[in-house]
Amino acid sequence: LEQMQMADCCFEVRDIPGRGRGLVASRDLQAGEEVLVDTPLLLTAAPEALGAVCSTCLRRLGSEPDRCQACSSTNHQVAFCSRSCAEAGAAQAHVHGPWLCRAQGSLQAWQLSAEALAGTHFLLQVAALRRAAAAGDGSASDRLQVLISLAGYIPATVPPPAHAEEANTAVRLAQHSADPATGARMDPLLTDQEIARLLILEQQTAYGIMAASAEAGRRRVRGGALYATASLLNHECLPNVARFDDFDGAAAAPGNTVAPFP
Repeated sequence: LEQMQMADCCFEVRDIPGRGRGLVASRDLQAGEEVLVDTPLLLTAAPEALGAVCSTCLRRLGSEPDRCQACSSTNHQVAFCSRSCAEAGAAQAHVHGPWLCRAQGSLQAWQLSAEALAGTHFLLQVAALRRAAAAGDGSASDRLQVLISLAGYIPATVPPPAHAEEANTAVRLAQHSADPATGARMDPLLTDQEIARLLILEQQTAYGIMAASAEAGRRRVRGGALYATASLLNHECLPNVARFDDFDGAAAAPGNTVAPFP
């Protein structure tokens, strides 16, 4: 996992009653001061944005994207902004490794609601991490532990989203489709409780990454980003920090989130 950058001793993690963990300033902060720069723990392309953004870094695709050949027979249509991103995606289980490619591609056979489809894509990424971790992938294991840890701090009183049951069923079916040789007795990669808490985590703490403005200034979500630290920032509609991301620019690594006080 890439190391985040932050101002020296400017905040601390605290348990906030009824809210879980959050970042609280540990000293006075100046207007315009940079609080942290964080790199995504997990990026998930929105299902409706597949084929328009890179599945590895969420950059907008150019005129000649590198498309996954294994997806060419389905409507999944995963694509990458460059050959290096395609290779990086295939090498990382949670981005577009072979198992995830088969699992997500199988979803096209079912009529899922938009919310359930997006949630299932995210859950299958986590399932791919668990599968890779069990096979000895240390990087996948580290990333998975941070995700499960974040989900573990969600208060038990928070209900799962309405599409949780639909997404749960879809994850089970996709796992079976991706591993047909193991038969019907396979153990689920994610428990029911983990699925519910992960969906709450994704819904409440992931940041929506917006696409560039379209006609009449309308913008669409290109995907979501979960951060190990930035996800603990205040997510209110009137936040006390401003978030800036740079997915299409060259000034910073894709996905960096800068959160300075206004």
